[in-house]
Amino acid sequence: MSKNNYTESIRFITGSDCHDWREYPKIDSKDKTDFRFTYVKCIPDFRGLVMAITDHRRIKTINSFFNPTENYLKDIRLSIDGNPHTIPLSKGINVIIGDNSIGKSLLLHKLTGYIKKQDGLLKPAVLKGYETYLKKNGIEITTEIPRGEIFGFDMQGEVRDKFEQGKLKSDDFLKQYYPEPIRSDPYKEKIQRALEKLYNYLAEKYALDLKEDQLGKFQIIDEESSKAESLTFVGSVSRDNEKVKEYSDVSTQLLEVTEKLRDLLNNRWVSQEDKETIEHIAEQLHGLSMKYGKKKEVAELDNNKIALFQAAVNAFKQRYQSTVSDSQKKLSTFNQNMTSAAESICDLIFRRVANIVPSLSLETEKIPIATNRVYDYEFNSRLNITEINTNYLKDLIQSQFKKNTKSILLMSESEMSASLLRYDGLVTDALEELKNRIKNVIESDFGEKYTITQAGSDKTQELSAGFNSKIYFDILSYETAPPGMYIIDQPEDNISQKSIREYLLDRFKVMGENRQVIIVTHNPQFIVNLDVDNVIYIGRDEMGKLYIQSGALEYKDDSCDILDIISTHIEGGLDTLRKRWKRYEKSTSL
Repeated sequence: MSKNNYTESIRFITGSDCHDWREYPKIDSKDKTDFRFTYVKCIPDFRGLVMAITDHRRIKTINSFFNPTENYLKDIRLSIDGNPHTIPLSKGINVIIGDNSIGKSLLLHKLTGYIKKQDGLLKPAVLKGYETYLKKNGIEITTEIPRGEIFGFDMQGEVRDKFEQGKLKSDDFLKQYYPEPIRSDPYKEKIQRALEKLYNYLAEKYALDLKEDQLGKFQIIDEESSKAESLTFVGSVSRDNEKVKEYSDVSTQLLEVTEKLRDLLNNRWVSQEDKETIEHIAEQLHGLSMKYGKKKEVAELDNNKIALFQAAVNAFKQRYQSTVSDSQKKLSTFNQNMTSAAESICDLIFRRVANIVPSLSLETEKIPIATNRVYDYEFNSRLNITEINTNYLKDLIQSQFKKNTKSILLMSESEMSASLLRYDGLVTDALEELKNRIKNVIESDFGEKYTITQAGSDKTQELSAGFNSKIYFDILSYETAPPGMYIIDQPEDNISQKSIREYLLDRFKVMGENRQVIIVTHNPQFIVNLDVDNVIYIGRDEMGKLYIQSGALEYKDDSCDILDIISTHIEGGLDTLRKRWKRYEKSTSL
């Protein structure tokens, strides 16, 4: 007792040197001491007493073994071949045992009204199989637990799947503990700005390469044919569509920022003084947006004027060409070609110089992890990545190319097409394909992620399925609200025997003192060492007919011996019982 620090909470033996039985348990009428009884949770016989003294939770100095305010299911009512059966339940821990495919899981699903069907976890084919089994065996289960009285129901393998398949945030029980998701937009925008510089550089580079290839050739006429006989059309005026687009983009982006700022005005956590500052900034940005919107309109108007001028010149040129000689046409065409070539070369030179090679760099920035402390654990909302930097940016790009390819900054468009992984060039050009791929990777990297870690441990480290289950059941055992029973099918899945013995059983014992628990299990530790309050055994007789026996762990009468059922029908049950019995240092048979 002292080893486990139980001496202060439990008086293992209380007794009285009673001289006057009328005053029991006090010695006599003069005895004024405050006598404290020992309360034991057991069947009133020696076997029950032995089971009690081998589990400290069965012995208390107050008569309180179950939650007195918690509602519970008193019994399960069903009929087999028309014969009614009532299975009493304990307010504490009830386990359902039996051979494989005997209907244990079916019983849980039927009692809960097949609620897992609504979650998509209970497949229609399985449900149909359950109903067929009930009909074939002449079973009718009339008890159904109202959904509002169920604290939680985990079907077989569901606890593992919640962690391995990332369903933590969607789970009705766990989602209440997680902080709000991390906003990824600021980090994605920084990466996108760096990428846009690269994309713009490459787009311009490829456009200039194409323009250089398209300079073309034309015939130089001799001196005699260069004598002008009449008008020569030289040069042209072109529309500036890029200016319109850029002004429009600036105006739109300023307007978007303005609206985002104004969203903050509805946030009750922003002070009135700061709201006034935000409103002032928003008004200025809105003014800038209108300014560039006007510039866009002016640029569009200039383009319209140029379009009208071009139409007029082209119409006059067509009429004029019909009245001049062939030699004059040659001269006019030669002059136009010379002017166009000179303009193209000058434009190429200026644009090449202006197209500055971008630096593929990104300032290192840690992405925070939001944490909510719950008991000894931390519930974390995070993103799939926890830091952005230059290496991340470069890896983001390089991951889309074959190994040992040259820098993307030095590639031609055709070289990019040949270097992209799994690219056939049938749908989009190489640069658009690269943009789309990188966008998808960024969306994945900045996806929401939810984890549970032990307080003080590394929040970025993934935990084993066994440890995750330990945390899950620990949190469950602490919770006393909302009310309702907890139902689970085979909690031993993916958990080591050592973890069950050293930790998990204690969590279920605590849970059983707070609420009613119903368990389906094949593990003897979840029966014997858990020291359950009620065992329900489903079996078949020699004729193949189903029958049900139930009772406390130590219950025994002429027709039923629960300990014998456990030792006979649960693998490892006999050894587990013997180990527990030896705590009393009793070596006789059970």
